[in-house]
Amino acid sequence: MRPATGVRLWAEALLLAMLTGTSAILMEGLGKIPFGSDQAIVGLMALDILERGKHPVFCYGSHYAGTLEAHLLAVAFWVFGASVTTFRAVTLTLTLLLVLTVWATVRRFHSARAGLFAGLVLAAGPAYLHSKCLTSDGDYVSFLLTSAVAALALREVELRVRTGRPAATAAAAFGAALGVDWWLMPLTSAVIAACGLALVVTRQRRMIALLPVTAAAAVVGALPWIAYNVRSGWVSLSTGEMALASPAEMLANLQGLFRIGWPIVLGCWHVLQLRPPLVSVVFATGLLLLNLAAAATPLLGKTYTRA
Repeated sequence: MRPATGVRLWAEALLLAMLTGTSAILMEGLGKIPFGSDQAIVGLMALDILERGKHPVFCYGSHYAGTLEAHLLAVAFWVFGASVTTFRAVTLTLTLLLVLTVWATVRRFHSARAGLFAGLVLAAGPAYLHSKCLTSDGDYVSFLLTSAVAALALREVELRVRTGRPAATAAAAFGAALGVDWWLMPLTSAVIAACGLALVVTRQRRMIALLPVTAAAAVVGALPWIAYNVRSGWVSLSTGEMALASPAEMLANLQGLFRIGWPIVLGCWHVLQLRPPLVSVVFATGLLLLNLAAAATPLLGKTYTRA
């Protein structure tokens, strides 16, 4: 890597870190980041880990939602003491890692300019994303982070396969990220489906050959989930969160995604309790289509970008 490129990378990373911290502190100062019972329960789990030696696999009262964040919070409580400030510092650190991972991923998929733009968008908002990441409720920000790591690792696998370089380590990282993802949230099934579609679109046979490595690493990443379910009769698979939606429910969910979900997630609307105006829905849908087209370009094309 040329020195100038390294300086630019460090400068962009520092800029994103400063912007993420500033926007998070601003939202906290404005009272936009709540601390309620959901956050308190995660804090209590961290204290149980730290003071009583307990190691819950899932959040209390559920058979899903892995406790990675609770264990990280326990370490932070041990070092800095148990407080809301420490809780916020942990979720802010994970949010910053999410921003930097998305920045790096977009650089690998597209270009340095696109990566910086994506990083700036996440670092400055949308407000709803910051709100969910900084409260997290035990697994939201860690789930987003491991999903982003999986996307970055998959892109690295694809680039290495295209250029004839060894890709086993990247494939193992991809599998491990998906395994941890599965422990954290059943929504990982959607991430796995998206990654599978990417494999089909790229038509890289060598990527298929790496599946055993990926699968083995995924098992390692998902070991807490696997061990818990071996002992409990695979109870996680019978929870309501794993049930298939009916056709009517799928249609309602799809309508809600375009009517409310995308405008909020993409920053075209900021209030979850109120229905966004039609102009926000149209703008968000157009922005989504542009993003999908941009994401498909490096997968369908014969060229690739090296950061």
